[in-house]
Amino acid sequence: MRRKGDKGKMVKNFLGYLSCLVIALMFLVVLNSRVGFAISIALFLSGIISLLLMHLSRKKISIDVKAKTTAVAKGDTIELSFDISKGTVLPTPFIEVCFNSSKNVRAMSPERFRIAMGFSKETRTYKITYKAEHFGMAKIEISSVRLIDYLGLGNVAVKFESHESKFGVLPVIQSISGQNELLRICCDANAYDDNAEETDEATTIGMGVAGYEHREYTPGDPIKRINWKLSSKRDNLMIRLDEKLASTSQAIILDISLENSDSEQYYKTADITAESALAMAGLMLRQGLSCDVYYFSQGAWQACKIEAESNLLELQLALSSYEPYAKDYAMPSELVKQRGTPLAMLFSNADKSLSAHKSSLEAVGCEIYSAVPYTVADGAAASYSVSEDFDFTGI
Repeated sequence: MRRKGDKGKMVKNFLGYLSCLVIALMFLVVLNSRVGFAISIALFLSGIISLLLMHLSRKKISIDVKAKTTAVAKGDTIELSFDISKGTVLPTPFIEVCFNSSKNVRAMSPERFRIAMGFSKETRTYKITYKAEHFGMAKIEISSVRLIDYLGLGNVAVKFESHESKFGVLPVIQSISGQNELLRICCDANAYDDNAEETDEATTIGMGVAGYEHREYTPGDPIKRINWKLSSKRDNLMIRLDEKLASTSQAIILDISLENSDSEQYYKTADITAESALAMAGLMLRQGLSCDVYYFSQGAWQACKIEAESNLLELQLALSSYEPYAKDYAMPSELVKQRGTPLAMLFSNADKSLSAHKSSLEAVGCEIYSAVPYTVADGAAASYSVSEDFDFTGI
């Protein structure tokens, strides 16, 4: 990666070199001086030697990049180091190494190194640090290696082994309030049968499904576990102890595309989209509901069933390597249809294509509730807007 001013600076260096030569020739012609002749020869040879050393060294440079981590949390530091060495005893001109990174990380140190090795053949190690700012796959690579001659008159590219370091940035599993309208809708769509009676010990009902034991409700207990029929008989709220997960899961679809990827808000919007989906999956899990989370990875839609805390952590790790897919994609409608999911929550960062995405899912018999971050320019097609603090507001 070359800076815009580098070419102009090199032109200025060359003009300065020519000016020195002209002045030396003036000494020679006007003053007829041996000094002018010596200066002229020295200046001319220095330029030739400088350029010659640069070309002789270009195939003698080697670089080895090392990374210490593979997955980091948002806000953590990513550290890379690289070793640079040369295989010649000749003095080596300036070596310029430039790095490039994806937009979800920010460089904490300069991404361009100017190294002078001279006659030394000793391997040198340099470090560069980045801060992980947004979830998903972060990529850091060397964009260019160049040799710049001592006088700054020219430069040549150095061939190097391409190396792209990848780091997964984990999305945060946010905690959201149980007093959530979208959660209530999910509970209503997947309600338990209140005909489960009180038992002294677990019994078997229906097709071998365990019955429930009960205790009195205490603040903080999931409302979903209240047995309303038994509570009316006892005139006191009663909680099922042996909670079973619902036999039918809801679907959470994570829809993060490259739409509006040129916007400054893109990564912030993607963060809220992914983390609100994770937060809802976690909330449903705490309320005793299972869900299927669909996300796009490696060219296909993947499904992760959330039935335990370990599943949620697996999903978090999977999303750390998330890469936005192209604009010409389709929703996982057939996957949702195969699982017979009656209700789907669509968490999206899209605005222009949101209506089409909802329609494709509704076509397979799903009731769709969509949520978009407040940063989406046009969220009129969505059911809910998600704030920076992960509050859900109906639209």
